[in-house]
Amino acid sequence: MSAAAAPPLAIVQMLSGRWVSGAVSTAARLRIADRLAAQPRTSAQLAEEIGAHAPSLYRLLRALASLGLVAQDDDERFALTPLGTYLRSDVPGSMDGLARFIGSEEHGFAWNALAYAVASGEPGFAHVYGCTLWQYLDGDPALNAVFSDAMTSLMSSYSAEIVEKLDLDGVRTVADVGGAAGTLLAALLEKHAALRGILFDRPAAIAVARRDAPPLLRERCDFVAGDFMERAPAADVIVLSRVLHDWPDADAARILANCRAALPRHGRLAVVESVIEPGDAPDFGKLLDLEMLAITPGRERTRAQFESLLARAGLCLTGIVPLSSAAIIQAVPV
Repeated sequence: MSAAAAPPLAIVQMLSGRWVSGAVSTAARLRIADRLAAQPRTSAQLAEEIGAHAPSLYRLLRALASLGLVAQDDDERFALTPLGTYLRSDVPGSMDGLARFIGSEEHGFAWNALAYAVASGEPGFAHVYGCTLWQYLDGDPALNAVFSDAMTSLMSSYSAEIVEKLDLDGVRTVADVGGAAGTLLAALLEKHAALRGILFDRPAAIAVARRDAPPLLRERCDFVAGDFMERAPAADVIVLSRVLHDWPDADAARILANCRAALPRHGRLAVVESVIEPGDAPDFGKLLDLEMLAITPGRERTRAQFESLLARAGLCLTGIVPLSSAAIIQAVPV
């Protein structure tokens, strides 16, 4: 948004964020980046390949070019830019899964119910679909796969930073609880050659993870299906990455208590979440908090709220390591 924009135009620019999101999500759903990876194409050539209306596809590509995702040459051929490459499905750090999930009908309907969520305190998704997101995903394998890809996209965006800043020297076992496809766990195992991993998640998520696991995970990781509301696997270090924000305080405290019960005396917990800072400065976590309100019964939290949750579970906060878009909240058993 332009800092010099007049107030009415500034509001228009804020509202147009939905248009940008829609364009990027549509590009992902049509696999445009994958199709342009080999060579540039005109909108007519691309339309014939994907079965689209060529003039309408041109309008989408023109908008994507204005966002810096593709570039148009003098022959009206479109090519991927370095930024657009991250919408490919087959590159490290791909954002394809996240773009497809945010562009899904289910995500859109849940956000359309944000006013209901604000008025009632109940998630928009459950209001629209009559069940939690997790129940819905268990009954829809296709969307579950998209959601798993979305979590992989998110983790790919900051896993390298977590690996760099999470101290695992001397640790023998690490469990990634709610670890989806195991993207973070694979990165941790790659850095620490003596480390053994446990990937723990819902049965549907573990089935996808086991099917698609790279050799590193197959060799040095145990795939364990379960419910972290009931238990957590024993490990020297338990990682909860973007898990607690999906749940209200009572459930988040229960998850933490199960992790506490699984930790040995010398064990540690590493929670990767946004930590909401005081004040009115721009904060990704404050917008992510609205995503939680629309989709889940959870929320983003402040440092004081994390300290309270940890204490309820018999854990003591020992430090917070800042990341570019989140933080590692470290805790040990009391």
